[in-house]
Amino acid sequence: MNKDMDEILEGLFSVLPVFRKKVHKLSDNILRDKEISRPHVQIMKNLKINGPCSMTELGKMLSVSKPNITTLVNKLVELNIVKRKYKENDRRLTYIELTEHGEVFFLKIVETMKNALSKSLQKFNENDLNLFKETLNNMKILIRRMNEEK
Repeated sequence: MNKDMDEILEGLFSVLPVFRKKVHKLSDNILRDKEISRPHVQIMKNLKINGPCSMTELGKMLSVSKPNITTLVNKLVELNIVKRKYKENDRRLTYIELTEHGEVFFLKIVETMKNALSKSLQKFNENDLNLFKETLNNMKILIRRMNEEK
Protein backbone atom coordinates (compact mmCIF):
# COMPACT_ATOMS: atom_id res chain seq x y z
CA MET A 1 0.00 0.00 0.00
CA ASN A 2 2.84 2.41 0.84
CA LYS A 3 4.46 1.77 -2.57
CA ASP A 4 1.12 2.52 -4.26
CA MET A 5 0.87 5.82 -2.39
CA ASP A 6 4.43 6.71 -3.41
CA GLU A 7 3.57 6.03 -7.07
CA ILE A 8 0.34 8.01 -6.89
CA LEU A 9 2.03 10.95 -5.20
CA GLU A 10 4.89 10.90 -7.71
CA GLY A 11 2.36 10.83 -10.56
CA LEU A 12 0.43 13.74 -9.11
CA PHE A 13 3.59 15.80 -8.69
CA SER A 14 5.05 14.99 -12.09
CA VAL A 15 2.06 14.66 -14.43
CA LEU A 16 -0.61 17.07 -13.22
CA PRO A 17 1.47 20.28 -13.23
CA VAL A 18 2.69 19.62 -16.78
CA PHE A 19 -0.81 18.69 -17.97
CA ARG A 20 -2.29 21.76 -16.29
CA LYS A 21 0.38 24.02 -17.79
CA LYS A 22 -0.29 22.69 -21.31
CA VAL A 23 -4.06 23.12 -20.99
CA HIS A 24 -3.78 26.54 -19.37
CA LYS A 25 -1.38 27.75 -22.05
CA LEU A 26 -3.89 26.72 -24.70
CA SER A 27 -6.81 28.53 -23.02
CA ASP A 28 -4.71 31.55 -21.99
CA ASN A 29 -3.73 32.14 -25.61
CA ILE A 30 -7.39 32.09 -26.63
CA LEU A 31 -8.67 34.24 -23.76
CA ARG A 32 -5.83 36.78 -23.76
CA ASP A 33 -7.82 39.51 -25.56
CA LYS A 34 -11.29 38.58 -24.31
CA GLU A 35 -11.30 40.29 -20.86
CA ILE A 36 -12.22 36.97 -19.25
CA SER A 37 -10.41 34.06 -17.64
CA ARG A 38 -10.79 30.28 -17.39
CA PRO A 39 -13.09 30.53 -14.34
CA HIS A 40 -15.38 32.82 -16.36
CA VAL A 41 -15.55 30.18 -19.08
CA GLN A 42 -16.27 27.51 -16.46
CA ILE A 43 -19.19 29.59 -15.19
CA MET A 44 -20.55 29.93 -18.74
CA LYS A 45 -20.13 26.20 -19.33
CA ASN A 46 -22.01 25.32 -16.14
CA LEU A 47 -24.81 27.74 -16.97
CA LYS A 48 -25.04 26.36 -20.51
CA ILE A 49 -25.29 22.79 -19.21
CA ASN A 50 -27.38 23.32 -16.06
CA GLY A 51 -29.40 26.43 -16.87
CA PRO A 52 -29.84 29.22 -14.33
CA CYS A 53 -27.99 28.63 -11.05
CA SER A 54 -27.70 30.40 -7.75
CA MET A 55 -24.37 31.91 -6.72
CA THR A 56 -24.04 29.19 -4.08
CA GLU A 57 -24.58 26.45 -6.69
CA LEU A 58 -22.00 28.00 -9.01
CA GLY A 59 -19.51 28.27 -6.16
CA LYS A 60 -19.98 24.59 -5.28
CA MET A 61 -19.68 23.45 -8.91
CA LEU A 62 -16.42 25.32 -9.35
CA SER A 63 -15.09 24.93 -5.79
CA VAL A 64 -14.88 28.71 -5.50
CA SER A 65 -15.78 30.81 -2.46
CA LYS A 66 -18.86 33.04 -2.56
CA PRO A 67 -16.85 36.33 -2.61
CA ASN A 68 -14.77 35.05 -5.54
CA ILE A 69 -17.79 33.78 -7.47
CA THR A 70 -19.44 37.17 -6.93
CA THR A 71 -16.43 38.95 -8.43
CA LEU A 72 -16.39 36.59 -11.42
CA VAL A 73 -20.13 36.94 -12.02
CA ASN A 74 -19.97 40.74 -11.70
CA LYS A 75 -17.44 40.84 -14.54
CA LEU A 76 -19.67 38.64 -16.72
CA VAL A 77 -22.69 40.86 -15.95
CA GLU A 78 -20.63 43.92 -16.90
CA LEU A 79 -19.82 42.27 -20.26
CA ASN A 80 -23.50 41.31 -20.81
CA ILE A 81 -22.57 37.61 -20.83
CA VAL A 82 -24.78 36.69 -17.87
CA LYS A 83 -27.64 38.37 -16.08
CA ARG A 84 -29.11 38.15 -12.62
CA LYS A 85 -32.64 36.89 -12.38
CA TYR A 86 -34.61 37.33 -9.17
CA LYS A 87 -37.29 34.97 -7.87
CA GLU A 88 -40.61 36.75 -8.07
CA ASN A 89 -41.86 35.58 -4.68
CA ASP A 90 -38.50 36.08 -2.90
CA ARG A 91 -36.19 38.74 -4.33
CA ARG A 92 -33.39 37.57 -2.02
CA LEU A 93 -33.01 34.49 -4.25
CA THR A 94 -30.89 35.39 -7.24
CA TYR A 95 -30.17 33.13 -10.17
CA ILE A 96 -27.51 33.69 -12.77
CA GLU A 97 -28.22 32.83 -16.40
CA LEU A 98 -26.52 33.27 -19.75
CA THR A 99 -27.75 36.10 -21.95
CA GLU A 100 -28.23 35.52 -25.69
CA HIS A 101 -24.97 37.37 -26.24
CA GLY A 102 -23.36 35.15 -23.59
CA GLU A 103 -24.50 31.95 -25.33
CA VAL A 104 -23.08 33.11 -28.67
CA PHE A 105 -19.87 34.30 -26.99
CA PHE A 106 -19.47 30.98 -25.16
CA LEU A 107 -20.05 28.91 -28.31
CA LYS A 108 -17.42 30.95 -30.18
CA ILE A 109 -14.89 30.41 -27.39
CA VAL A 110 -15.63 26.67 -27.31
CA GLU A 111 -15.19 26.43 -31.08
CA THR A 112 -11.89 28.34 -30.90
CA MET A 113 -10.67 26.07 -28.08
CA LYS A 114 -11.67 22.95 -30.03
CA ASN A 115 -9.70 24.16 -33.04
CA ALA A 116 -6.64 24.96 -30.93
CA LEU A 117 -6.86 21.61 -29.13
CA SER A 118 -7.25 19.80 -32.42
CA LYS A 119 -4.05 21.41 -33.72
CA SER A 120 -2.28 20.56 -30.48
CA LEU A 121 -3.32 16.89 -30.69
CA GLN A 122 -2.58 16.39 -34.40
CA LYS A 123 0.41 14.21 -33.57
CA PHE A 124 -1.86 11.76 -31.70
CA ASN A 125 -3.07 8.67 -33.48
CA GLU A 126 -6.50 7.14 -32.84
CA ASN A 127 -5.18 4.94 -30.02
CA ASP A 128 -3.57 7.98 -28.35
CA LEU A 129 -6.83 9.93 -28.58
CA ASN A 130 -8.81 7.02 -27.13
CA LEU A 131 -6.30 6.67 -24.29
CA PHE A 132 -6.52 10.40 -23.62
CA LYS A 133 -10.35 10.34 -23.49
CA GLU A 134 -10.35 7.22 -21.31
CA THR A 135 -7.82 8.77 -18.93
CA LEU A 136 -9.88 11.94 -18.57
CA ASN A 137 -13.05 9.93 -17.95
CA ASN A 138 -11.26 7.85 -15.32
CA MET A 139 -9.99 11.02 -13.64
CA LYS A 140 -13.58 12.36 -13.49
CA ILE A 141 -14.73 9.13 -11.84
CA LEU A 142 -11.91 9.24 -9.29
CA ILE A 143 -12.51 12.89 -8.45
CA ARG A 144 -16.22 12.19 -7.97
CA ARG A 145 -15.31 9.35 -5.59
CA MET A 146 -12.89 11.60 -3.70
CA ASN A 147 -15.74 14.08 -3.20
CA GLU A 148 -18.16 11.46 -1.87
CA GLU A 149 -18.79 11.63 1.84
CA LYS A 150 -18.32 8.48 3.90
